[in-house]
Amino acid sequence: WPETDDRWLDETLETNIGLLRALEEAGSNARQQAERKLRWPVPEVVVAAGDDRTVEAVRRHRRLLADRLNAESIGIVGPGEEWGQLRYSAKADMSKLGPTFGDRAREVMQAMNEARLPEPTLSVLEDALDDVLESGDELTAEMVEFVTETPDDVTAAPIDRDGEEHGVVYVDTSLTEEIESEGYAREVIRRVQEMRKELELDIEAEIRVDLSIGDDRVADLVGRHEDLIAREVRADSFETVEDGHRREWEVEGVTMEIAIEPLAEATA
Repeated sequence: WPETDDRWLDETLETNIGLLRALEEAGSNARQQAERKLRWPVPEVVVAAGDDRTVEAVRRHRRLLADRLNAESIGIVGPGEEWGQLRYSAKADMSKLGPTFGDRAREVMQAMNEARLPEPTLSVLEDALDDVLESGDELTAEMVEFVTETPDDVTAAPIDRDGEEHGVVYVDTSLTEEIESEGYAREVIRRVQEMRKELELDIEAEIRVDLSIGDDRVADLVGRHEDLIAREVRADSFETVEDGHRREWEVEGVTMEIAIEPLAEATA
């Protein structure tokens, strides 16, 4: 076996790569919660880091992480900080409220459960319940459990590396027209690539593509990325294919009929 050369060892890089793999897995788990495939881009991924080492890893390799997570941007929230988009709710414990508030306990519980808070603290909660609390009323920690709530279209997953938690990854899965356009285009690309494999085409072989989409809006979105599709699948043109390889696909609930024909056969 060849001898190792310790000059090439980089423990910092090894640690960073390990953390990046954990971040990628957390991002994938968050995507799965929203049923958002990796080929669909997302507007933003926010890393709420639990330690300075995770912050450093993200800062050094932000572009790589964005590429791996297919995210338009990567945000970082440092240790001890809170992502400003989070809100908190309060889950009341009636067994603790009852003895203190008596007949008013149900009213206090309802107000508590409906409250949405910028911070998970008793003082903030008491301010939110100002209309139902009376002078001298005091909430205690055992009366309430604070629950973190993410914005709509945001999912979260913990960053776990070797059983140690290093923070949380938040993935914004909201859809814009541009994201839908690229997402549908990449769905088409994947299916054309599969059809190329079925024909056992050489990787450089050019083809004609005949694409029919059963939804006018989606057809327009896909058409905006025609150049991307052509580049990825080696398509010389998009036009009618009479005798090529044809298949029908269901893509996100939309019917697509795709036919491809090797360019050499089309011109023979």
